[in-house]
Amino acid sequence: MSSPGSQWNPGAVAEAAGGPARGGGLVLDGGGAVAHQAGVVGEVWRRESARIVAGLARMLAGDAGLAEELAQDALVAALEQWPVDGVPDNPGAWLTTVARRRAVDTLRLLKRRDRGQVVSV
Repeated sequence: MSSPGSQWNPGAVAEAAGGPARGGGLVLDGGGAVAHQAGVVGEVWRRESARIVAGLARMLAGDAGLAEELAQDALVAALEQWPVDGVPDNPGAWLTTVARRRAVDTLRLLKRRDRGQVVSV
């Protein structure tokens, strides 16, 4: 795998995880590749989670707990989607985008709740 600070290479990560690169991700064979896929997701999470949580906390007026929860929701989405679709070309950006969209949805929901339009969150 690449060293810290080097350019992210999803194909190299996929090959290092024991699977062939395909469109920046793994081709799943229905067997051990799923476990390797989870390892790829874990590697991306280790590299990107602090940056994602910090960015979300800024969006959420400093609510680090909610930021962490939304970032973890994005991680779960990756664990569900990447084994099916493969690792995206820029997995950190994928996680960030999913987490930010969930944050925007949450902010909209909270705003509606504050206006009395939503009974519960």
